[in-house]
Amino acid sequence: MSSMSSEQSNHEKYLDSLVEKLSSEIKWAKLQTAFDEVFAYVKQYDLRMKNISHYIEFFDVNHLPKSQSLLATQHLRDLGIVQVAQSALELHQDDFFADPLDSNVARFMSVLWNATNHCPEMCRAVLESKIHLQFLKMLNNPVLNLENVENRENFCKPFERVRSILSIVYNVMRKIEESRVNYRNDGFIEACASYLLTSITSFKLDVLSAIIFLVDLDSDEGKRMIQTCGLTIKFLVDVMLRQALEDPDNDVDGVSSSPGELLETLNNLAVNVDNAKEMFKLGVPRICVDIVNDFGEASDEDSDQESEAKDDDEDDDEDDDELDDEDQRAFDSEDVEIEIEKVQWALKLLWSLSFVDKIEELTEVTEKLVKLKDHSDQEISSGATGLLFSTNKRPEINKENSIDEVQEPKQVIGNQLMLSYCWAQKETVWKLAESLKTSGAQIWLDKEQMHKGQDTLEEMAKAVESSNVIIICYSENYKESLPCRMEANYATKLKKNLVFVNVQRDYEPLGWLGFLLGTSFRFDVFDNFNFDSNFPKLIAQIREVSSDRSIQVAHNLNSKPPLPAADEIDSGPKTSSQISHWNSEDVNNWFSNVGLFTLVDAFTLNGRDLEELKRWQKHATSYFLKFCENKLNIKDAAQLLLFSRELRAI
Repeated sequence: MSSMSSEQSNHEKYLDSLVEKLSSEIKWAKLQTAFDEVFAYVKQYDLRMKNISHYIEFFDVNHLPKSQSLLATQHLRDLGIVQVAQSALELHQDDFFADPLDSNVARFMSVLWNATNHCPEMCRAVLESKIHLQFLKMLNNPVLNLENVENRENFCKPFERVRSILSIVYNVMRKIEESRVNYRNDGFIEACASYLLTSITSFKLDVLSAIIFLVDLDSDEGKRMIQTCGLTIKFLVDVMLRQALEDPDNDVDGVSSSPGELLETLNNLAVNVDNAKEMFKLGVPRICVDIVNDFGEASDEDSDQESEAKDDDEDDDEDDDELDDEDQRAFDSEDVEIEIEKVQWALKLLWSLSFVDKIEELTEVTEKLVKLKDHSDQEISSGATGLLFSTNKRPEINKENSIDEVQEPKQVIGNQLMLSYCWAQKETVWKLAESLKTSGAQIWLDKEQMHKGQDTLEEMAKAVESSNVIIICYSENYKESLPCRMEANYATKLKKNLVFVNVQRDYEPLGWLGFLLGTSFRFDVFDNFNFDSNFPKLIAQIREVSSDRSIQVAHNLNSKPPLPAADEIDSGPKTSSQISHWNSEDVNNWFSNVGLFTLVDAFTLNGRDLEELKRWQKHATSYFLKFCENKLNIKDAAQLLLFSRELRAI
């Protein structure tokens, strides 16, 4: 044996003993060094030469407590585990469905499956690596034949590998919203569609969970795919959900889904109004309200135990950093996590259903929602706060940071404009915000007004309440974002002035967003050309709905004439004596201020002419309309309305 191979053998023996010793360790501080050593070996090893799956399995964090698994997963991401897994997959791209599957690849898939379930940062790394393109080729592999899959006995290992792919893709789409558009555009809808033909419920549920994020459930395609799947809302509610709530250890057709997982699936399906209405008929709001009502005392005890455990831990000697079994059970119990997940999704589903119809049962849990608003779990706290908003009630906090009572929202109406948008289109929206500020508008923008540590929902609600106009910067990402939908819904409930701006090319919204837009004016600002041409019209619309005449078009956007100085033409209402002194240049500047650029130099007018037109507008309407059409060349009804309105205002 050579000296090099001897050294390698000794190093492997050392790693083997390290892995064996720490395989059941649950404290990340004791695992980190071992992770680094084992990963360095795996990374440099030729994965075609030897089975080192026992080392890769060491990186599976599923056995760790939740807090520890998150730390471990973040570290694995930083080490580059996604890239190493990607290299292993490339080696077995063509024989991924061979039996048996290469054990190294199998372990990497398991690690990614569990890691993406625990850590949003790992999901981001998976998305950015483009590993999904390899997954796509695997899903389209012609060797898979669903016609022979009639029962679980025929549900062979290759299809379990499809499940691992779908689960990783599902985890990424669940945690990273913009991934859904990427995966949709890359062809995942078509790749997943064929797998709906199976009669195996467990597999079909995995496919359905992924497809929900990929298709627009309000589109004909989305409705057709859900129908093809055959997992009806009634089956999910009356068979699977109710049984899971009564007996979590039982299964249906070989699949045992937790109540939280089923509630999440229903929540995703509820974006379609017909699906949501079906859930109302099946009593889903009552099921969710009962879950929320039953949650509390046990969770409070767990929270108290967690606090006591933390206090005790602070008093312990620094050397004694082991978690004892009693403390471990108190705040890392699997049962507690399952219960919390169930309540999280019950609250989210109630929130989604509240968009469709009034949930009468919510009156039964108002006091409970007020208490849950301060729950230690952020998702439960946000869900409870959202439901309080959906009932147009908000908890007020006194100086001692305790809740006094539930009150109606206090609206402070001003001339503030709030920009509601999804961060995927932030560059376009931030440019719009700067142009609006230059034009004199008072803007509320989350990146400027929101600060770390603030309650996101609370600040969002305050922004909506204190704004006169909400500018909905809509896109496909906006439609799929729950926080964006929350803002739009709350603004609608408070009867705020809504202005719609399209920030995505070739996008026509459907579903709740399409219903909200209706026949409203929309302003395209998704590229420079549309931005420059539509910004003046947007300003005119804002001036109309807000009655704020101080907002004027900032002409640094294009080559139009500059705005007159404030002391030349005041932005407020003009008296007749002021207008009479205007010359033709002043009139042209006024046209520009109110967004009527096509009228600049269309016909030479001075202030006295405008005064005469005002009289025609009031007493000789037919002459006024003929003049607008023949002399000012106003052919567009919207432009005529704008000119008539602004003329009347001076």
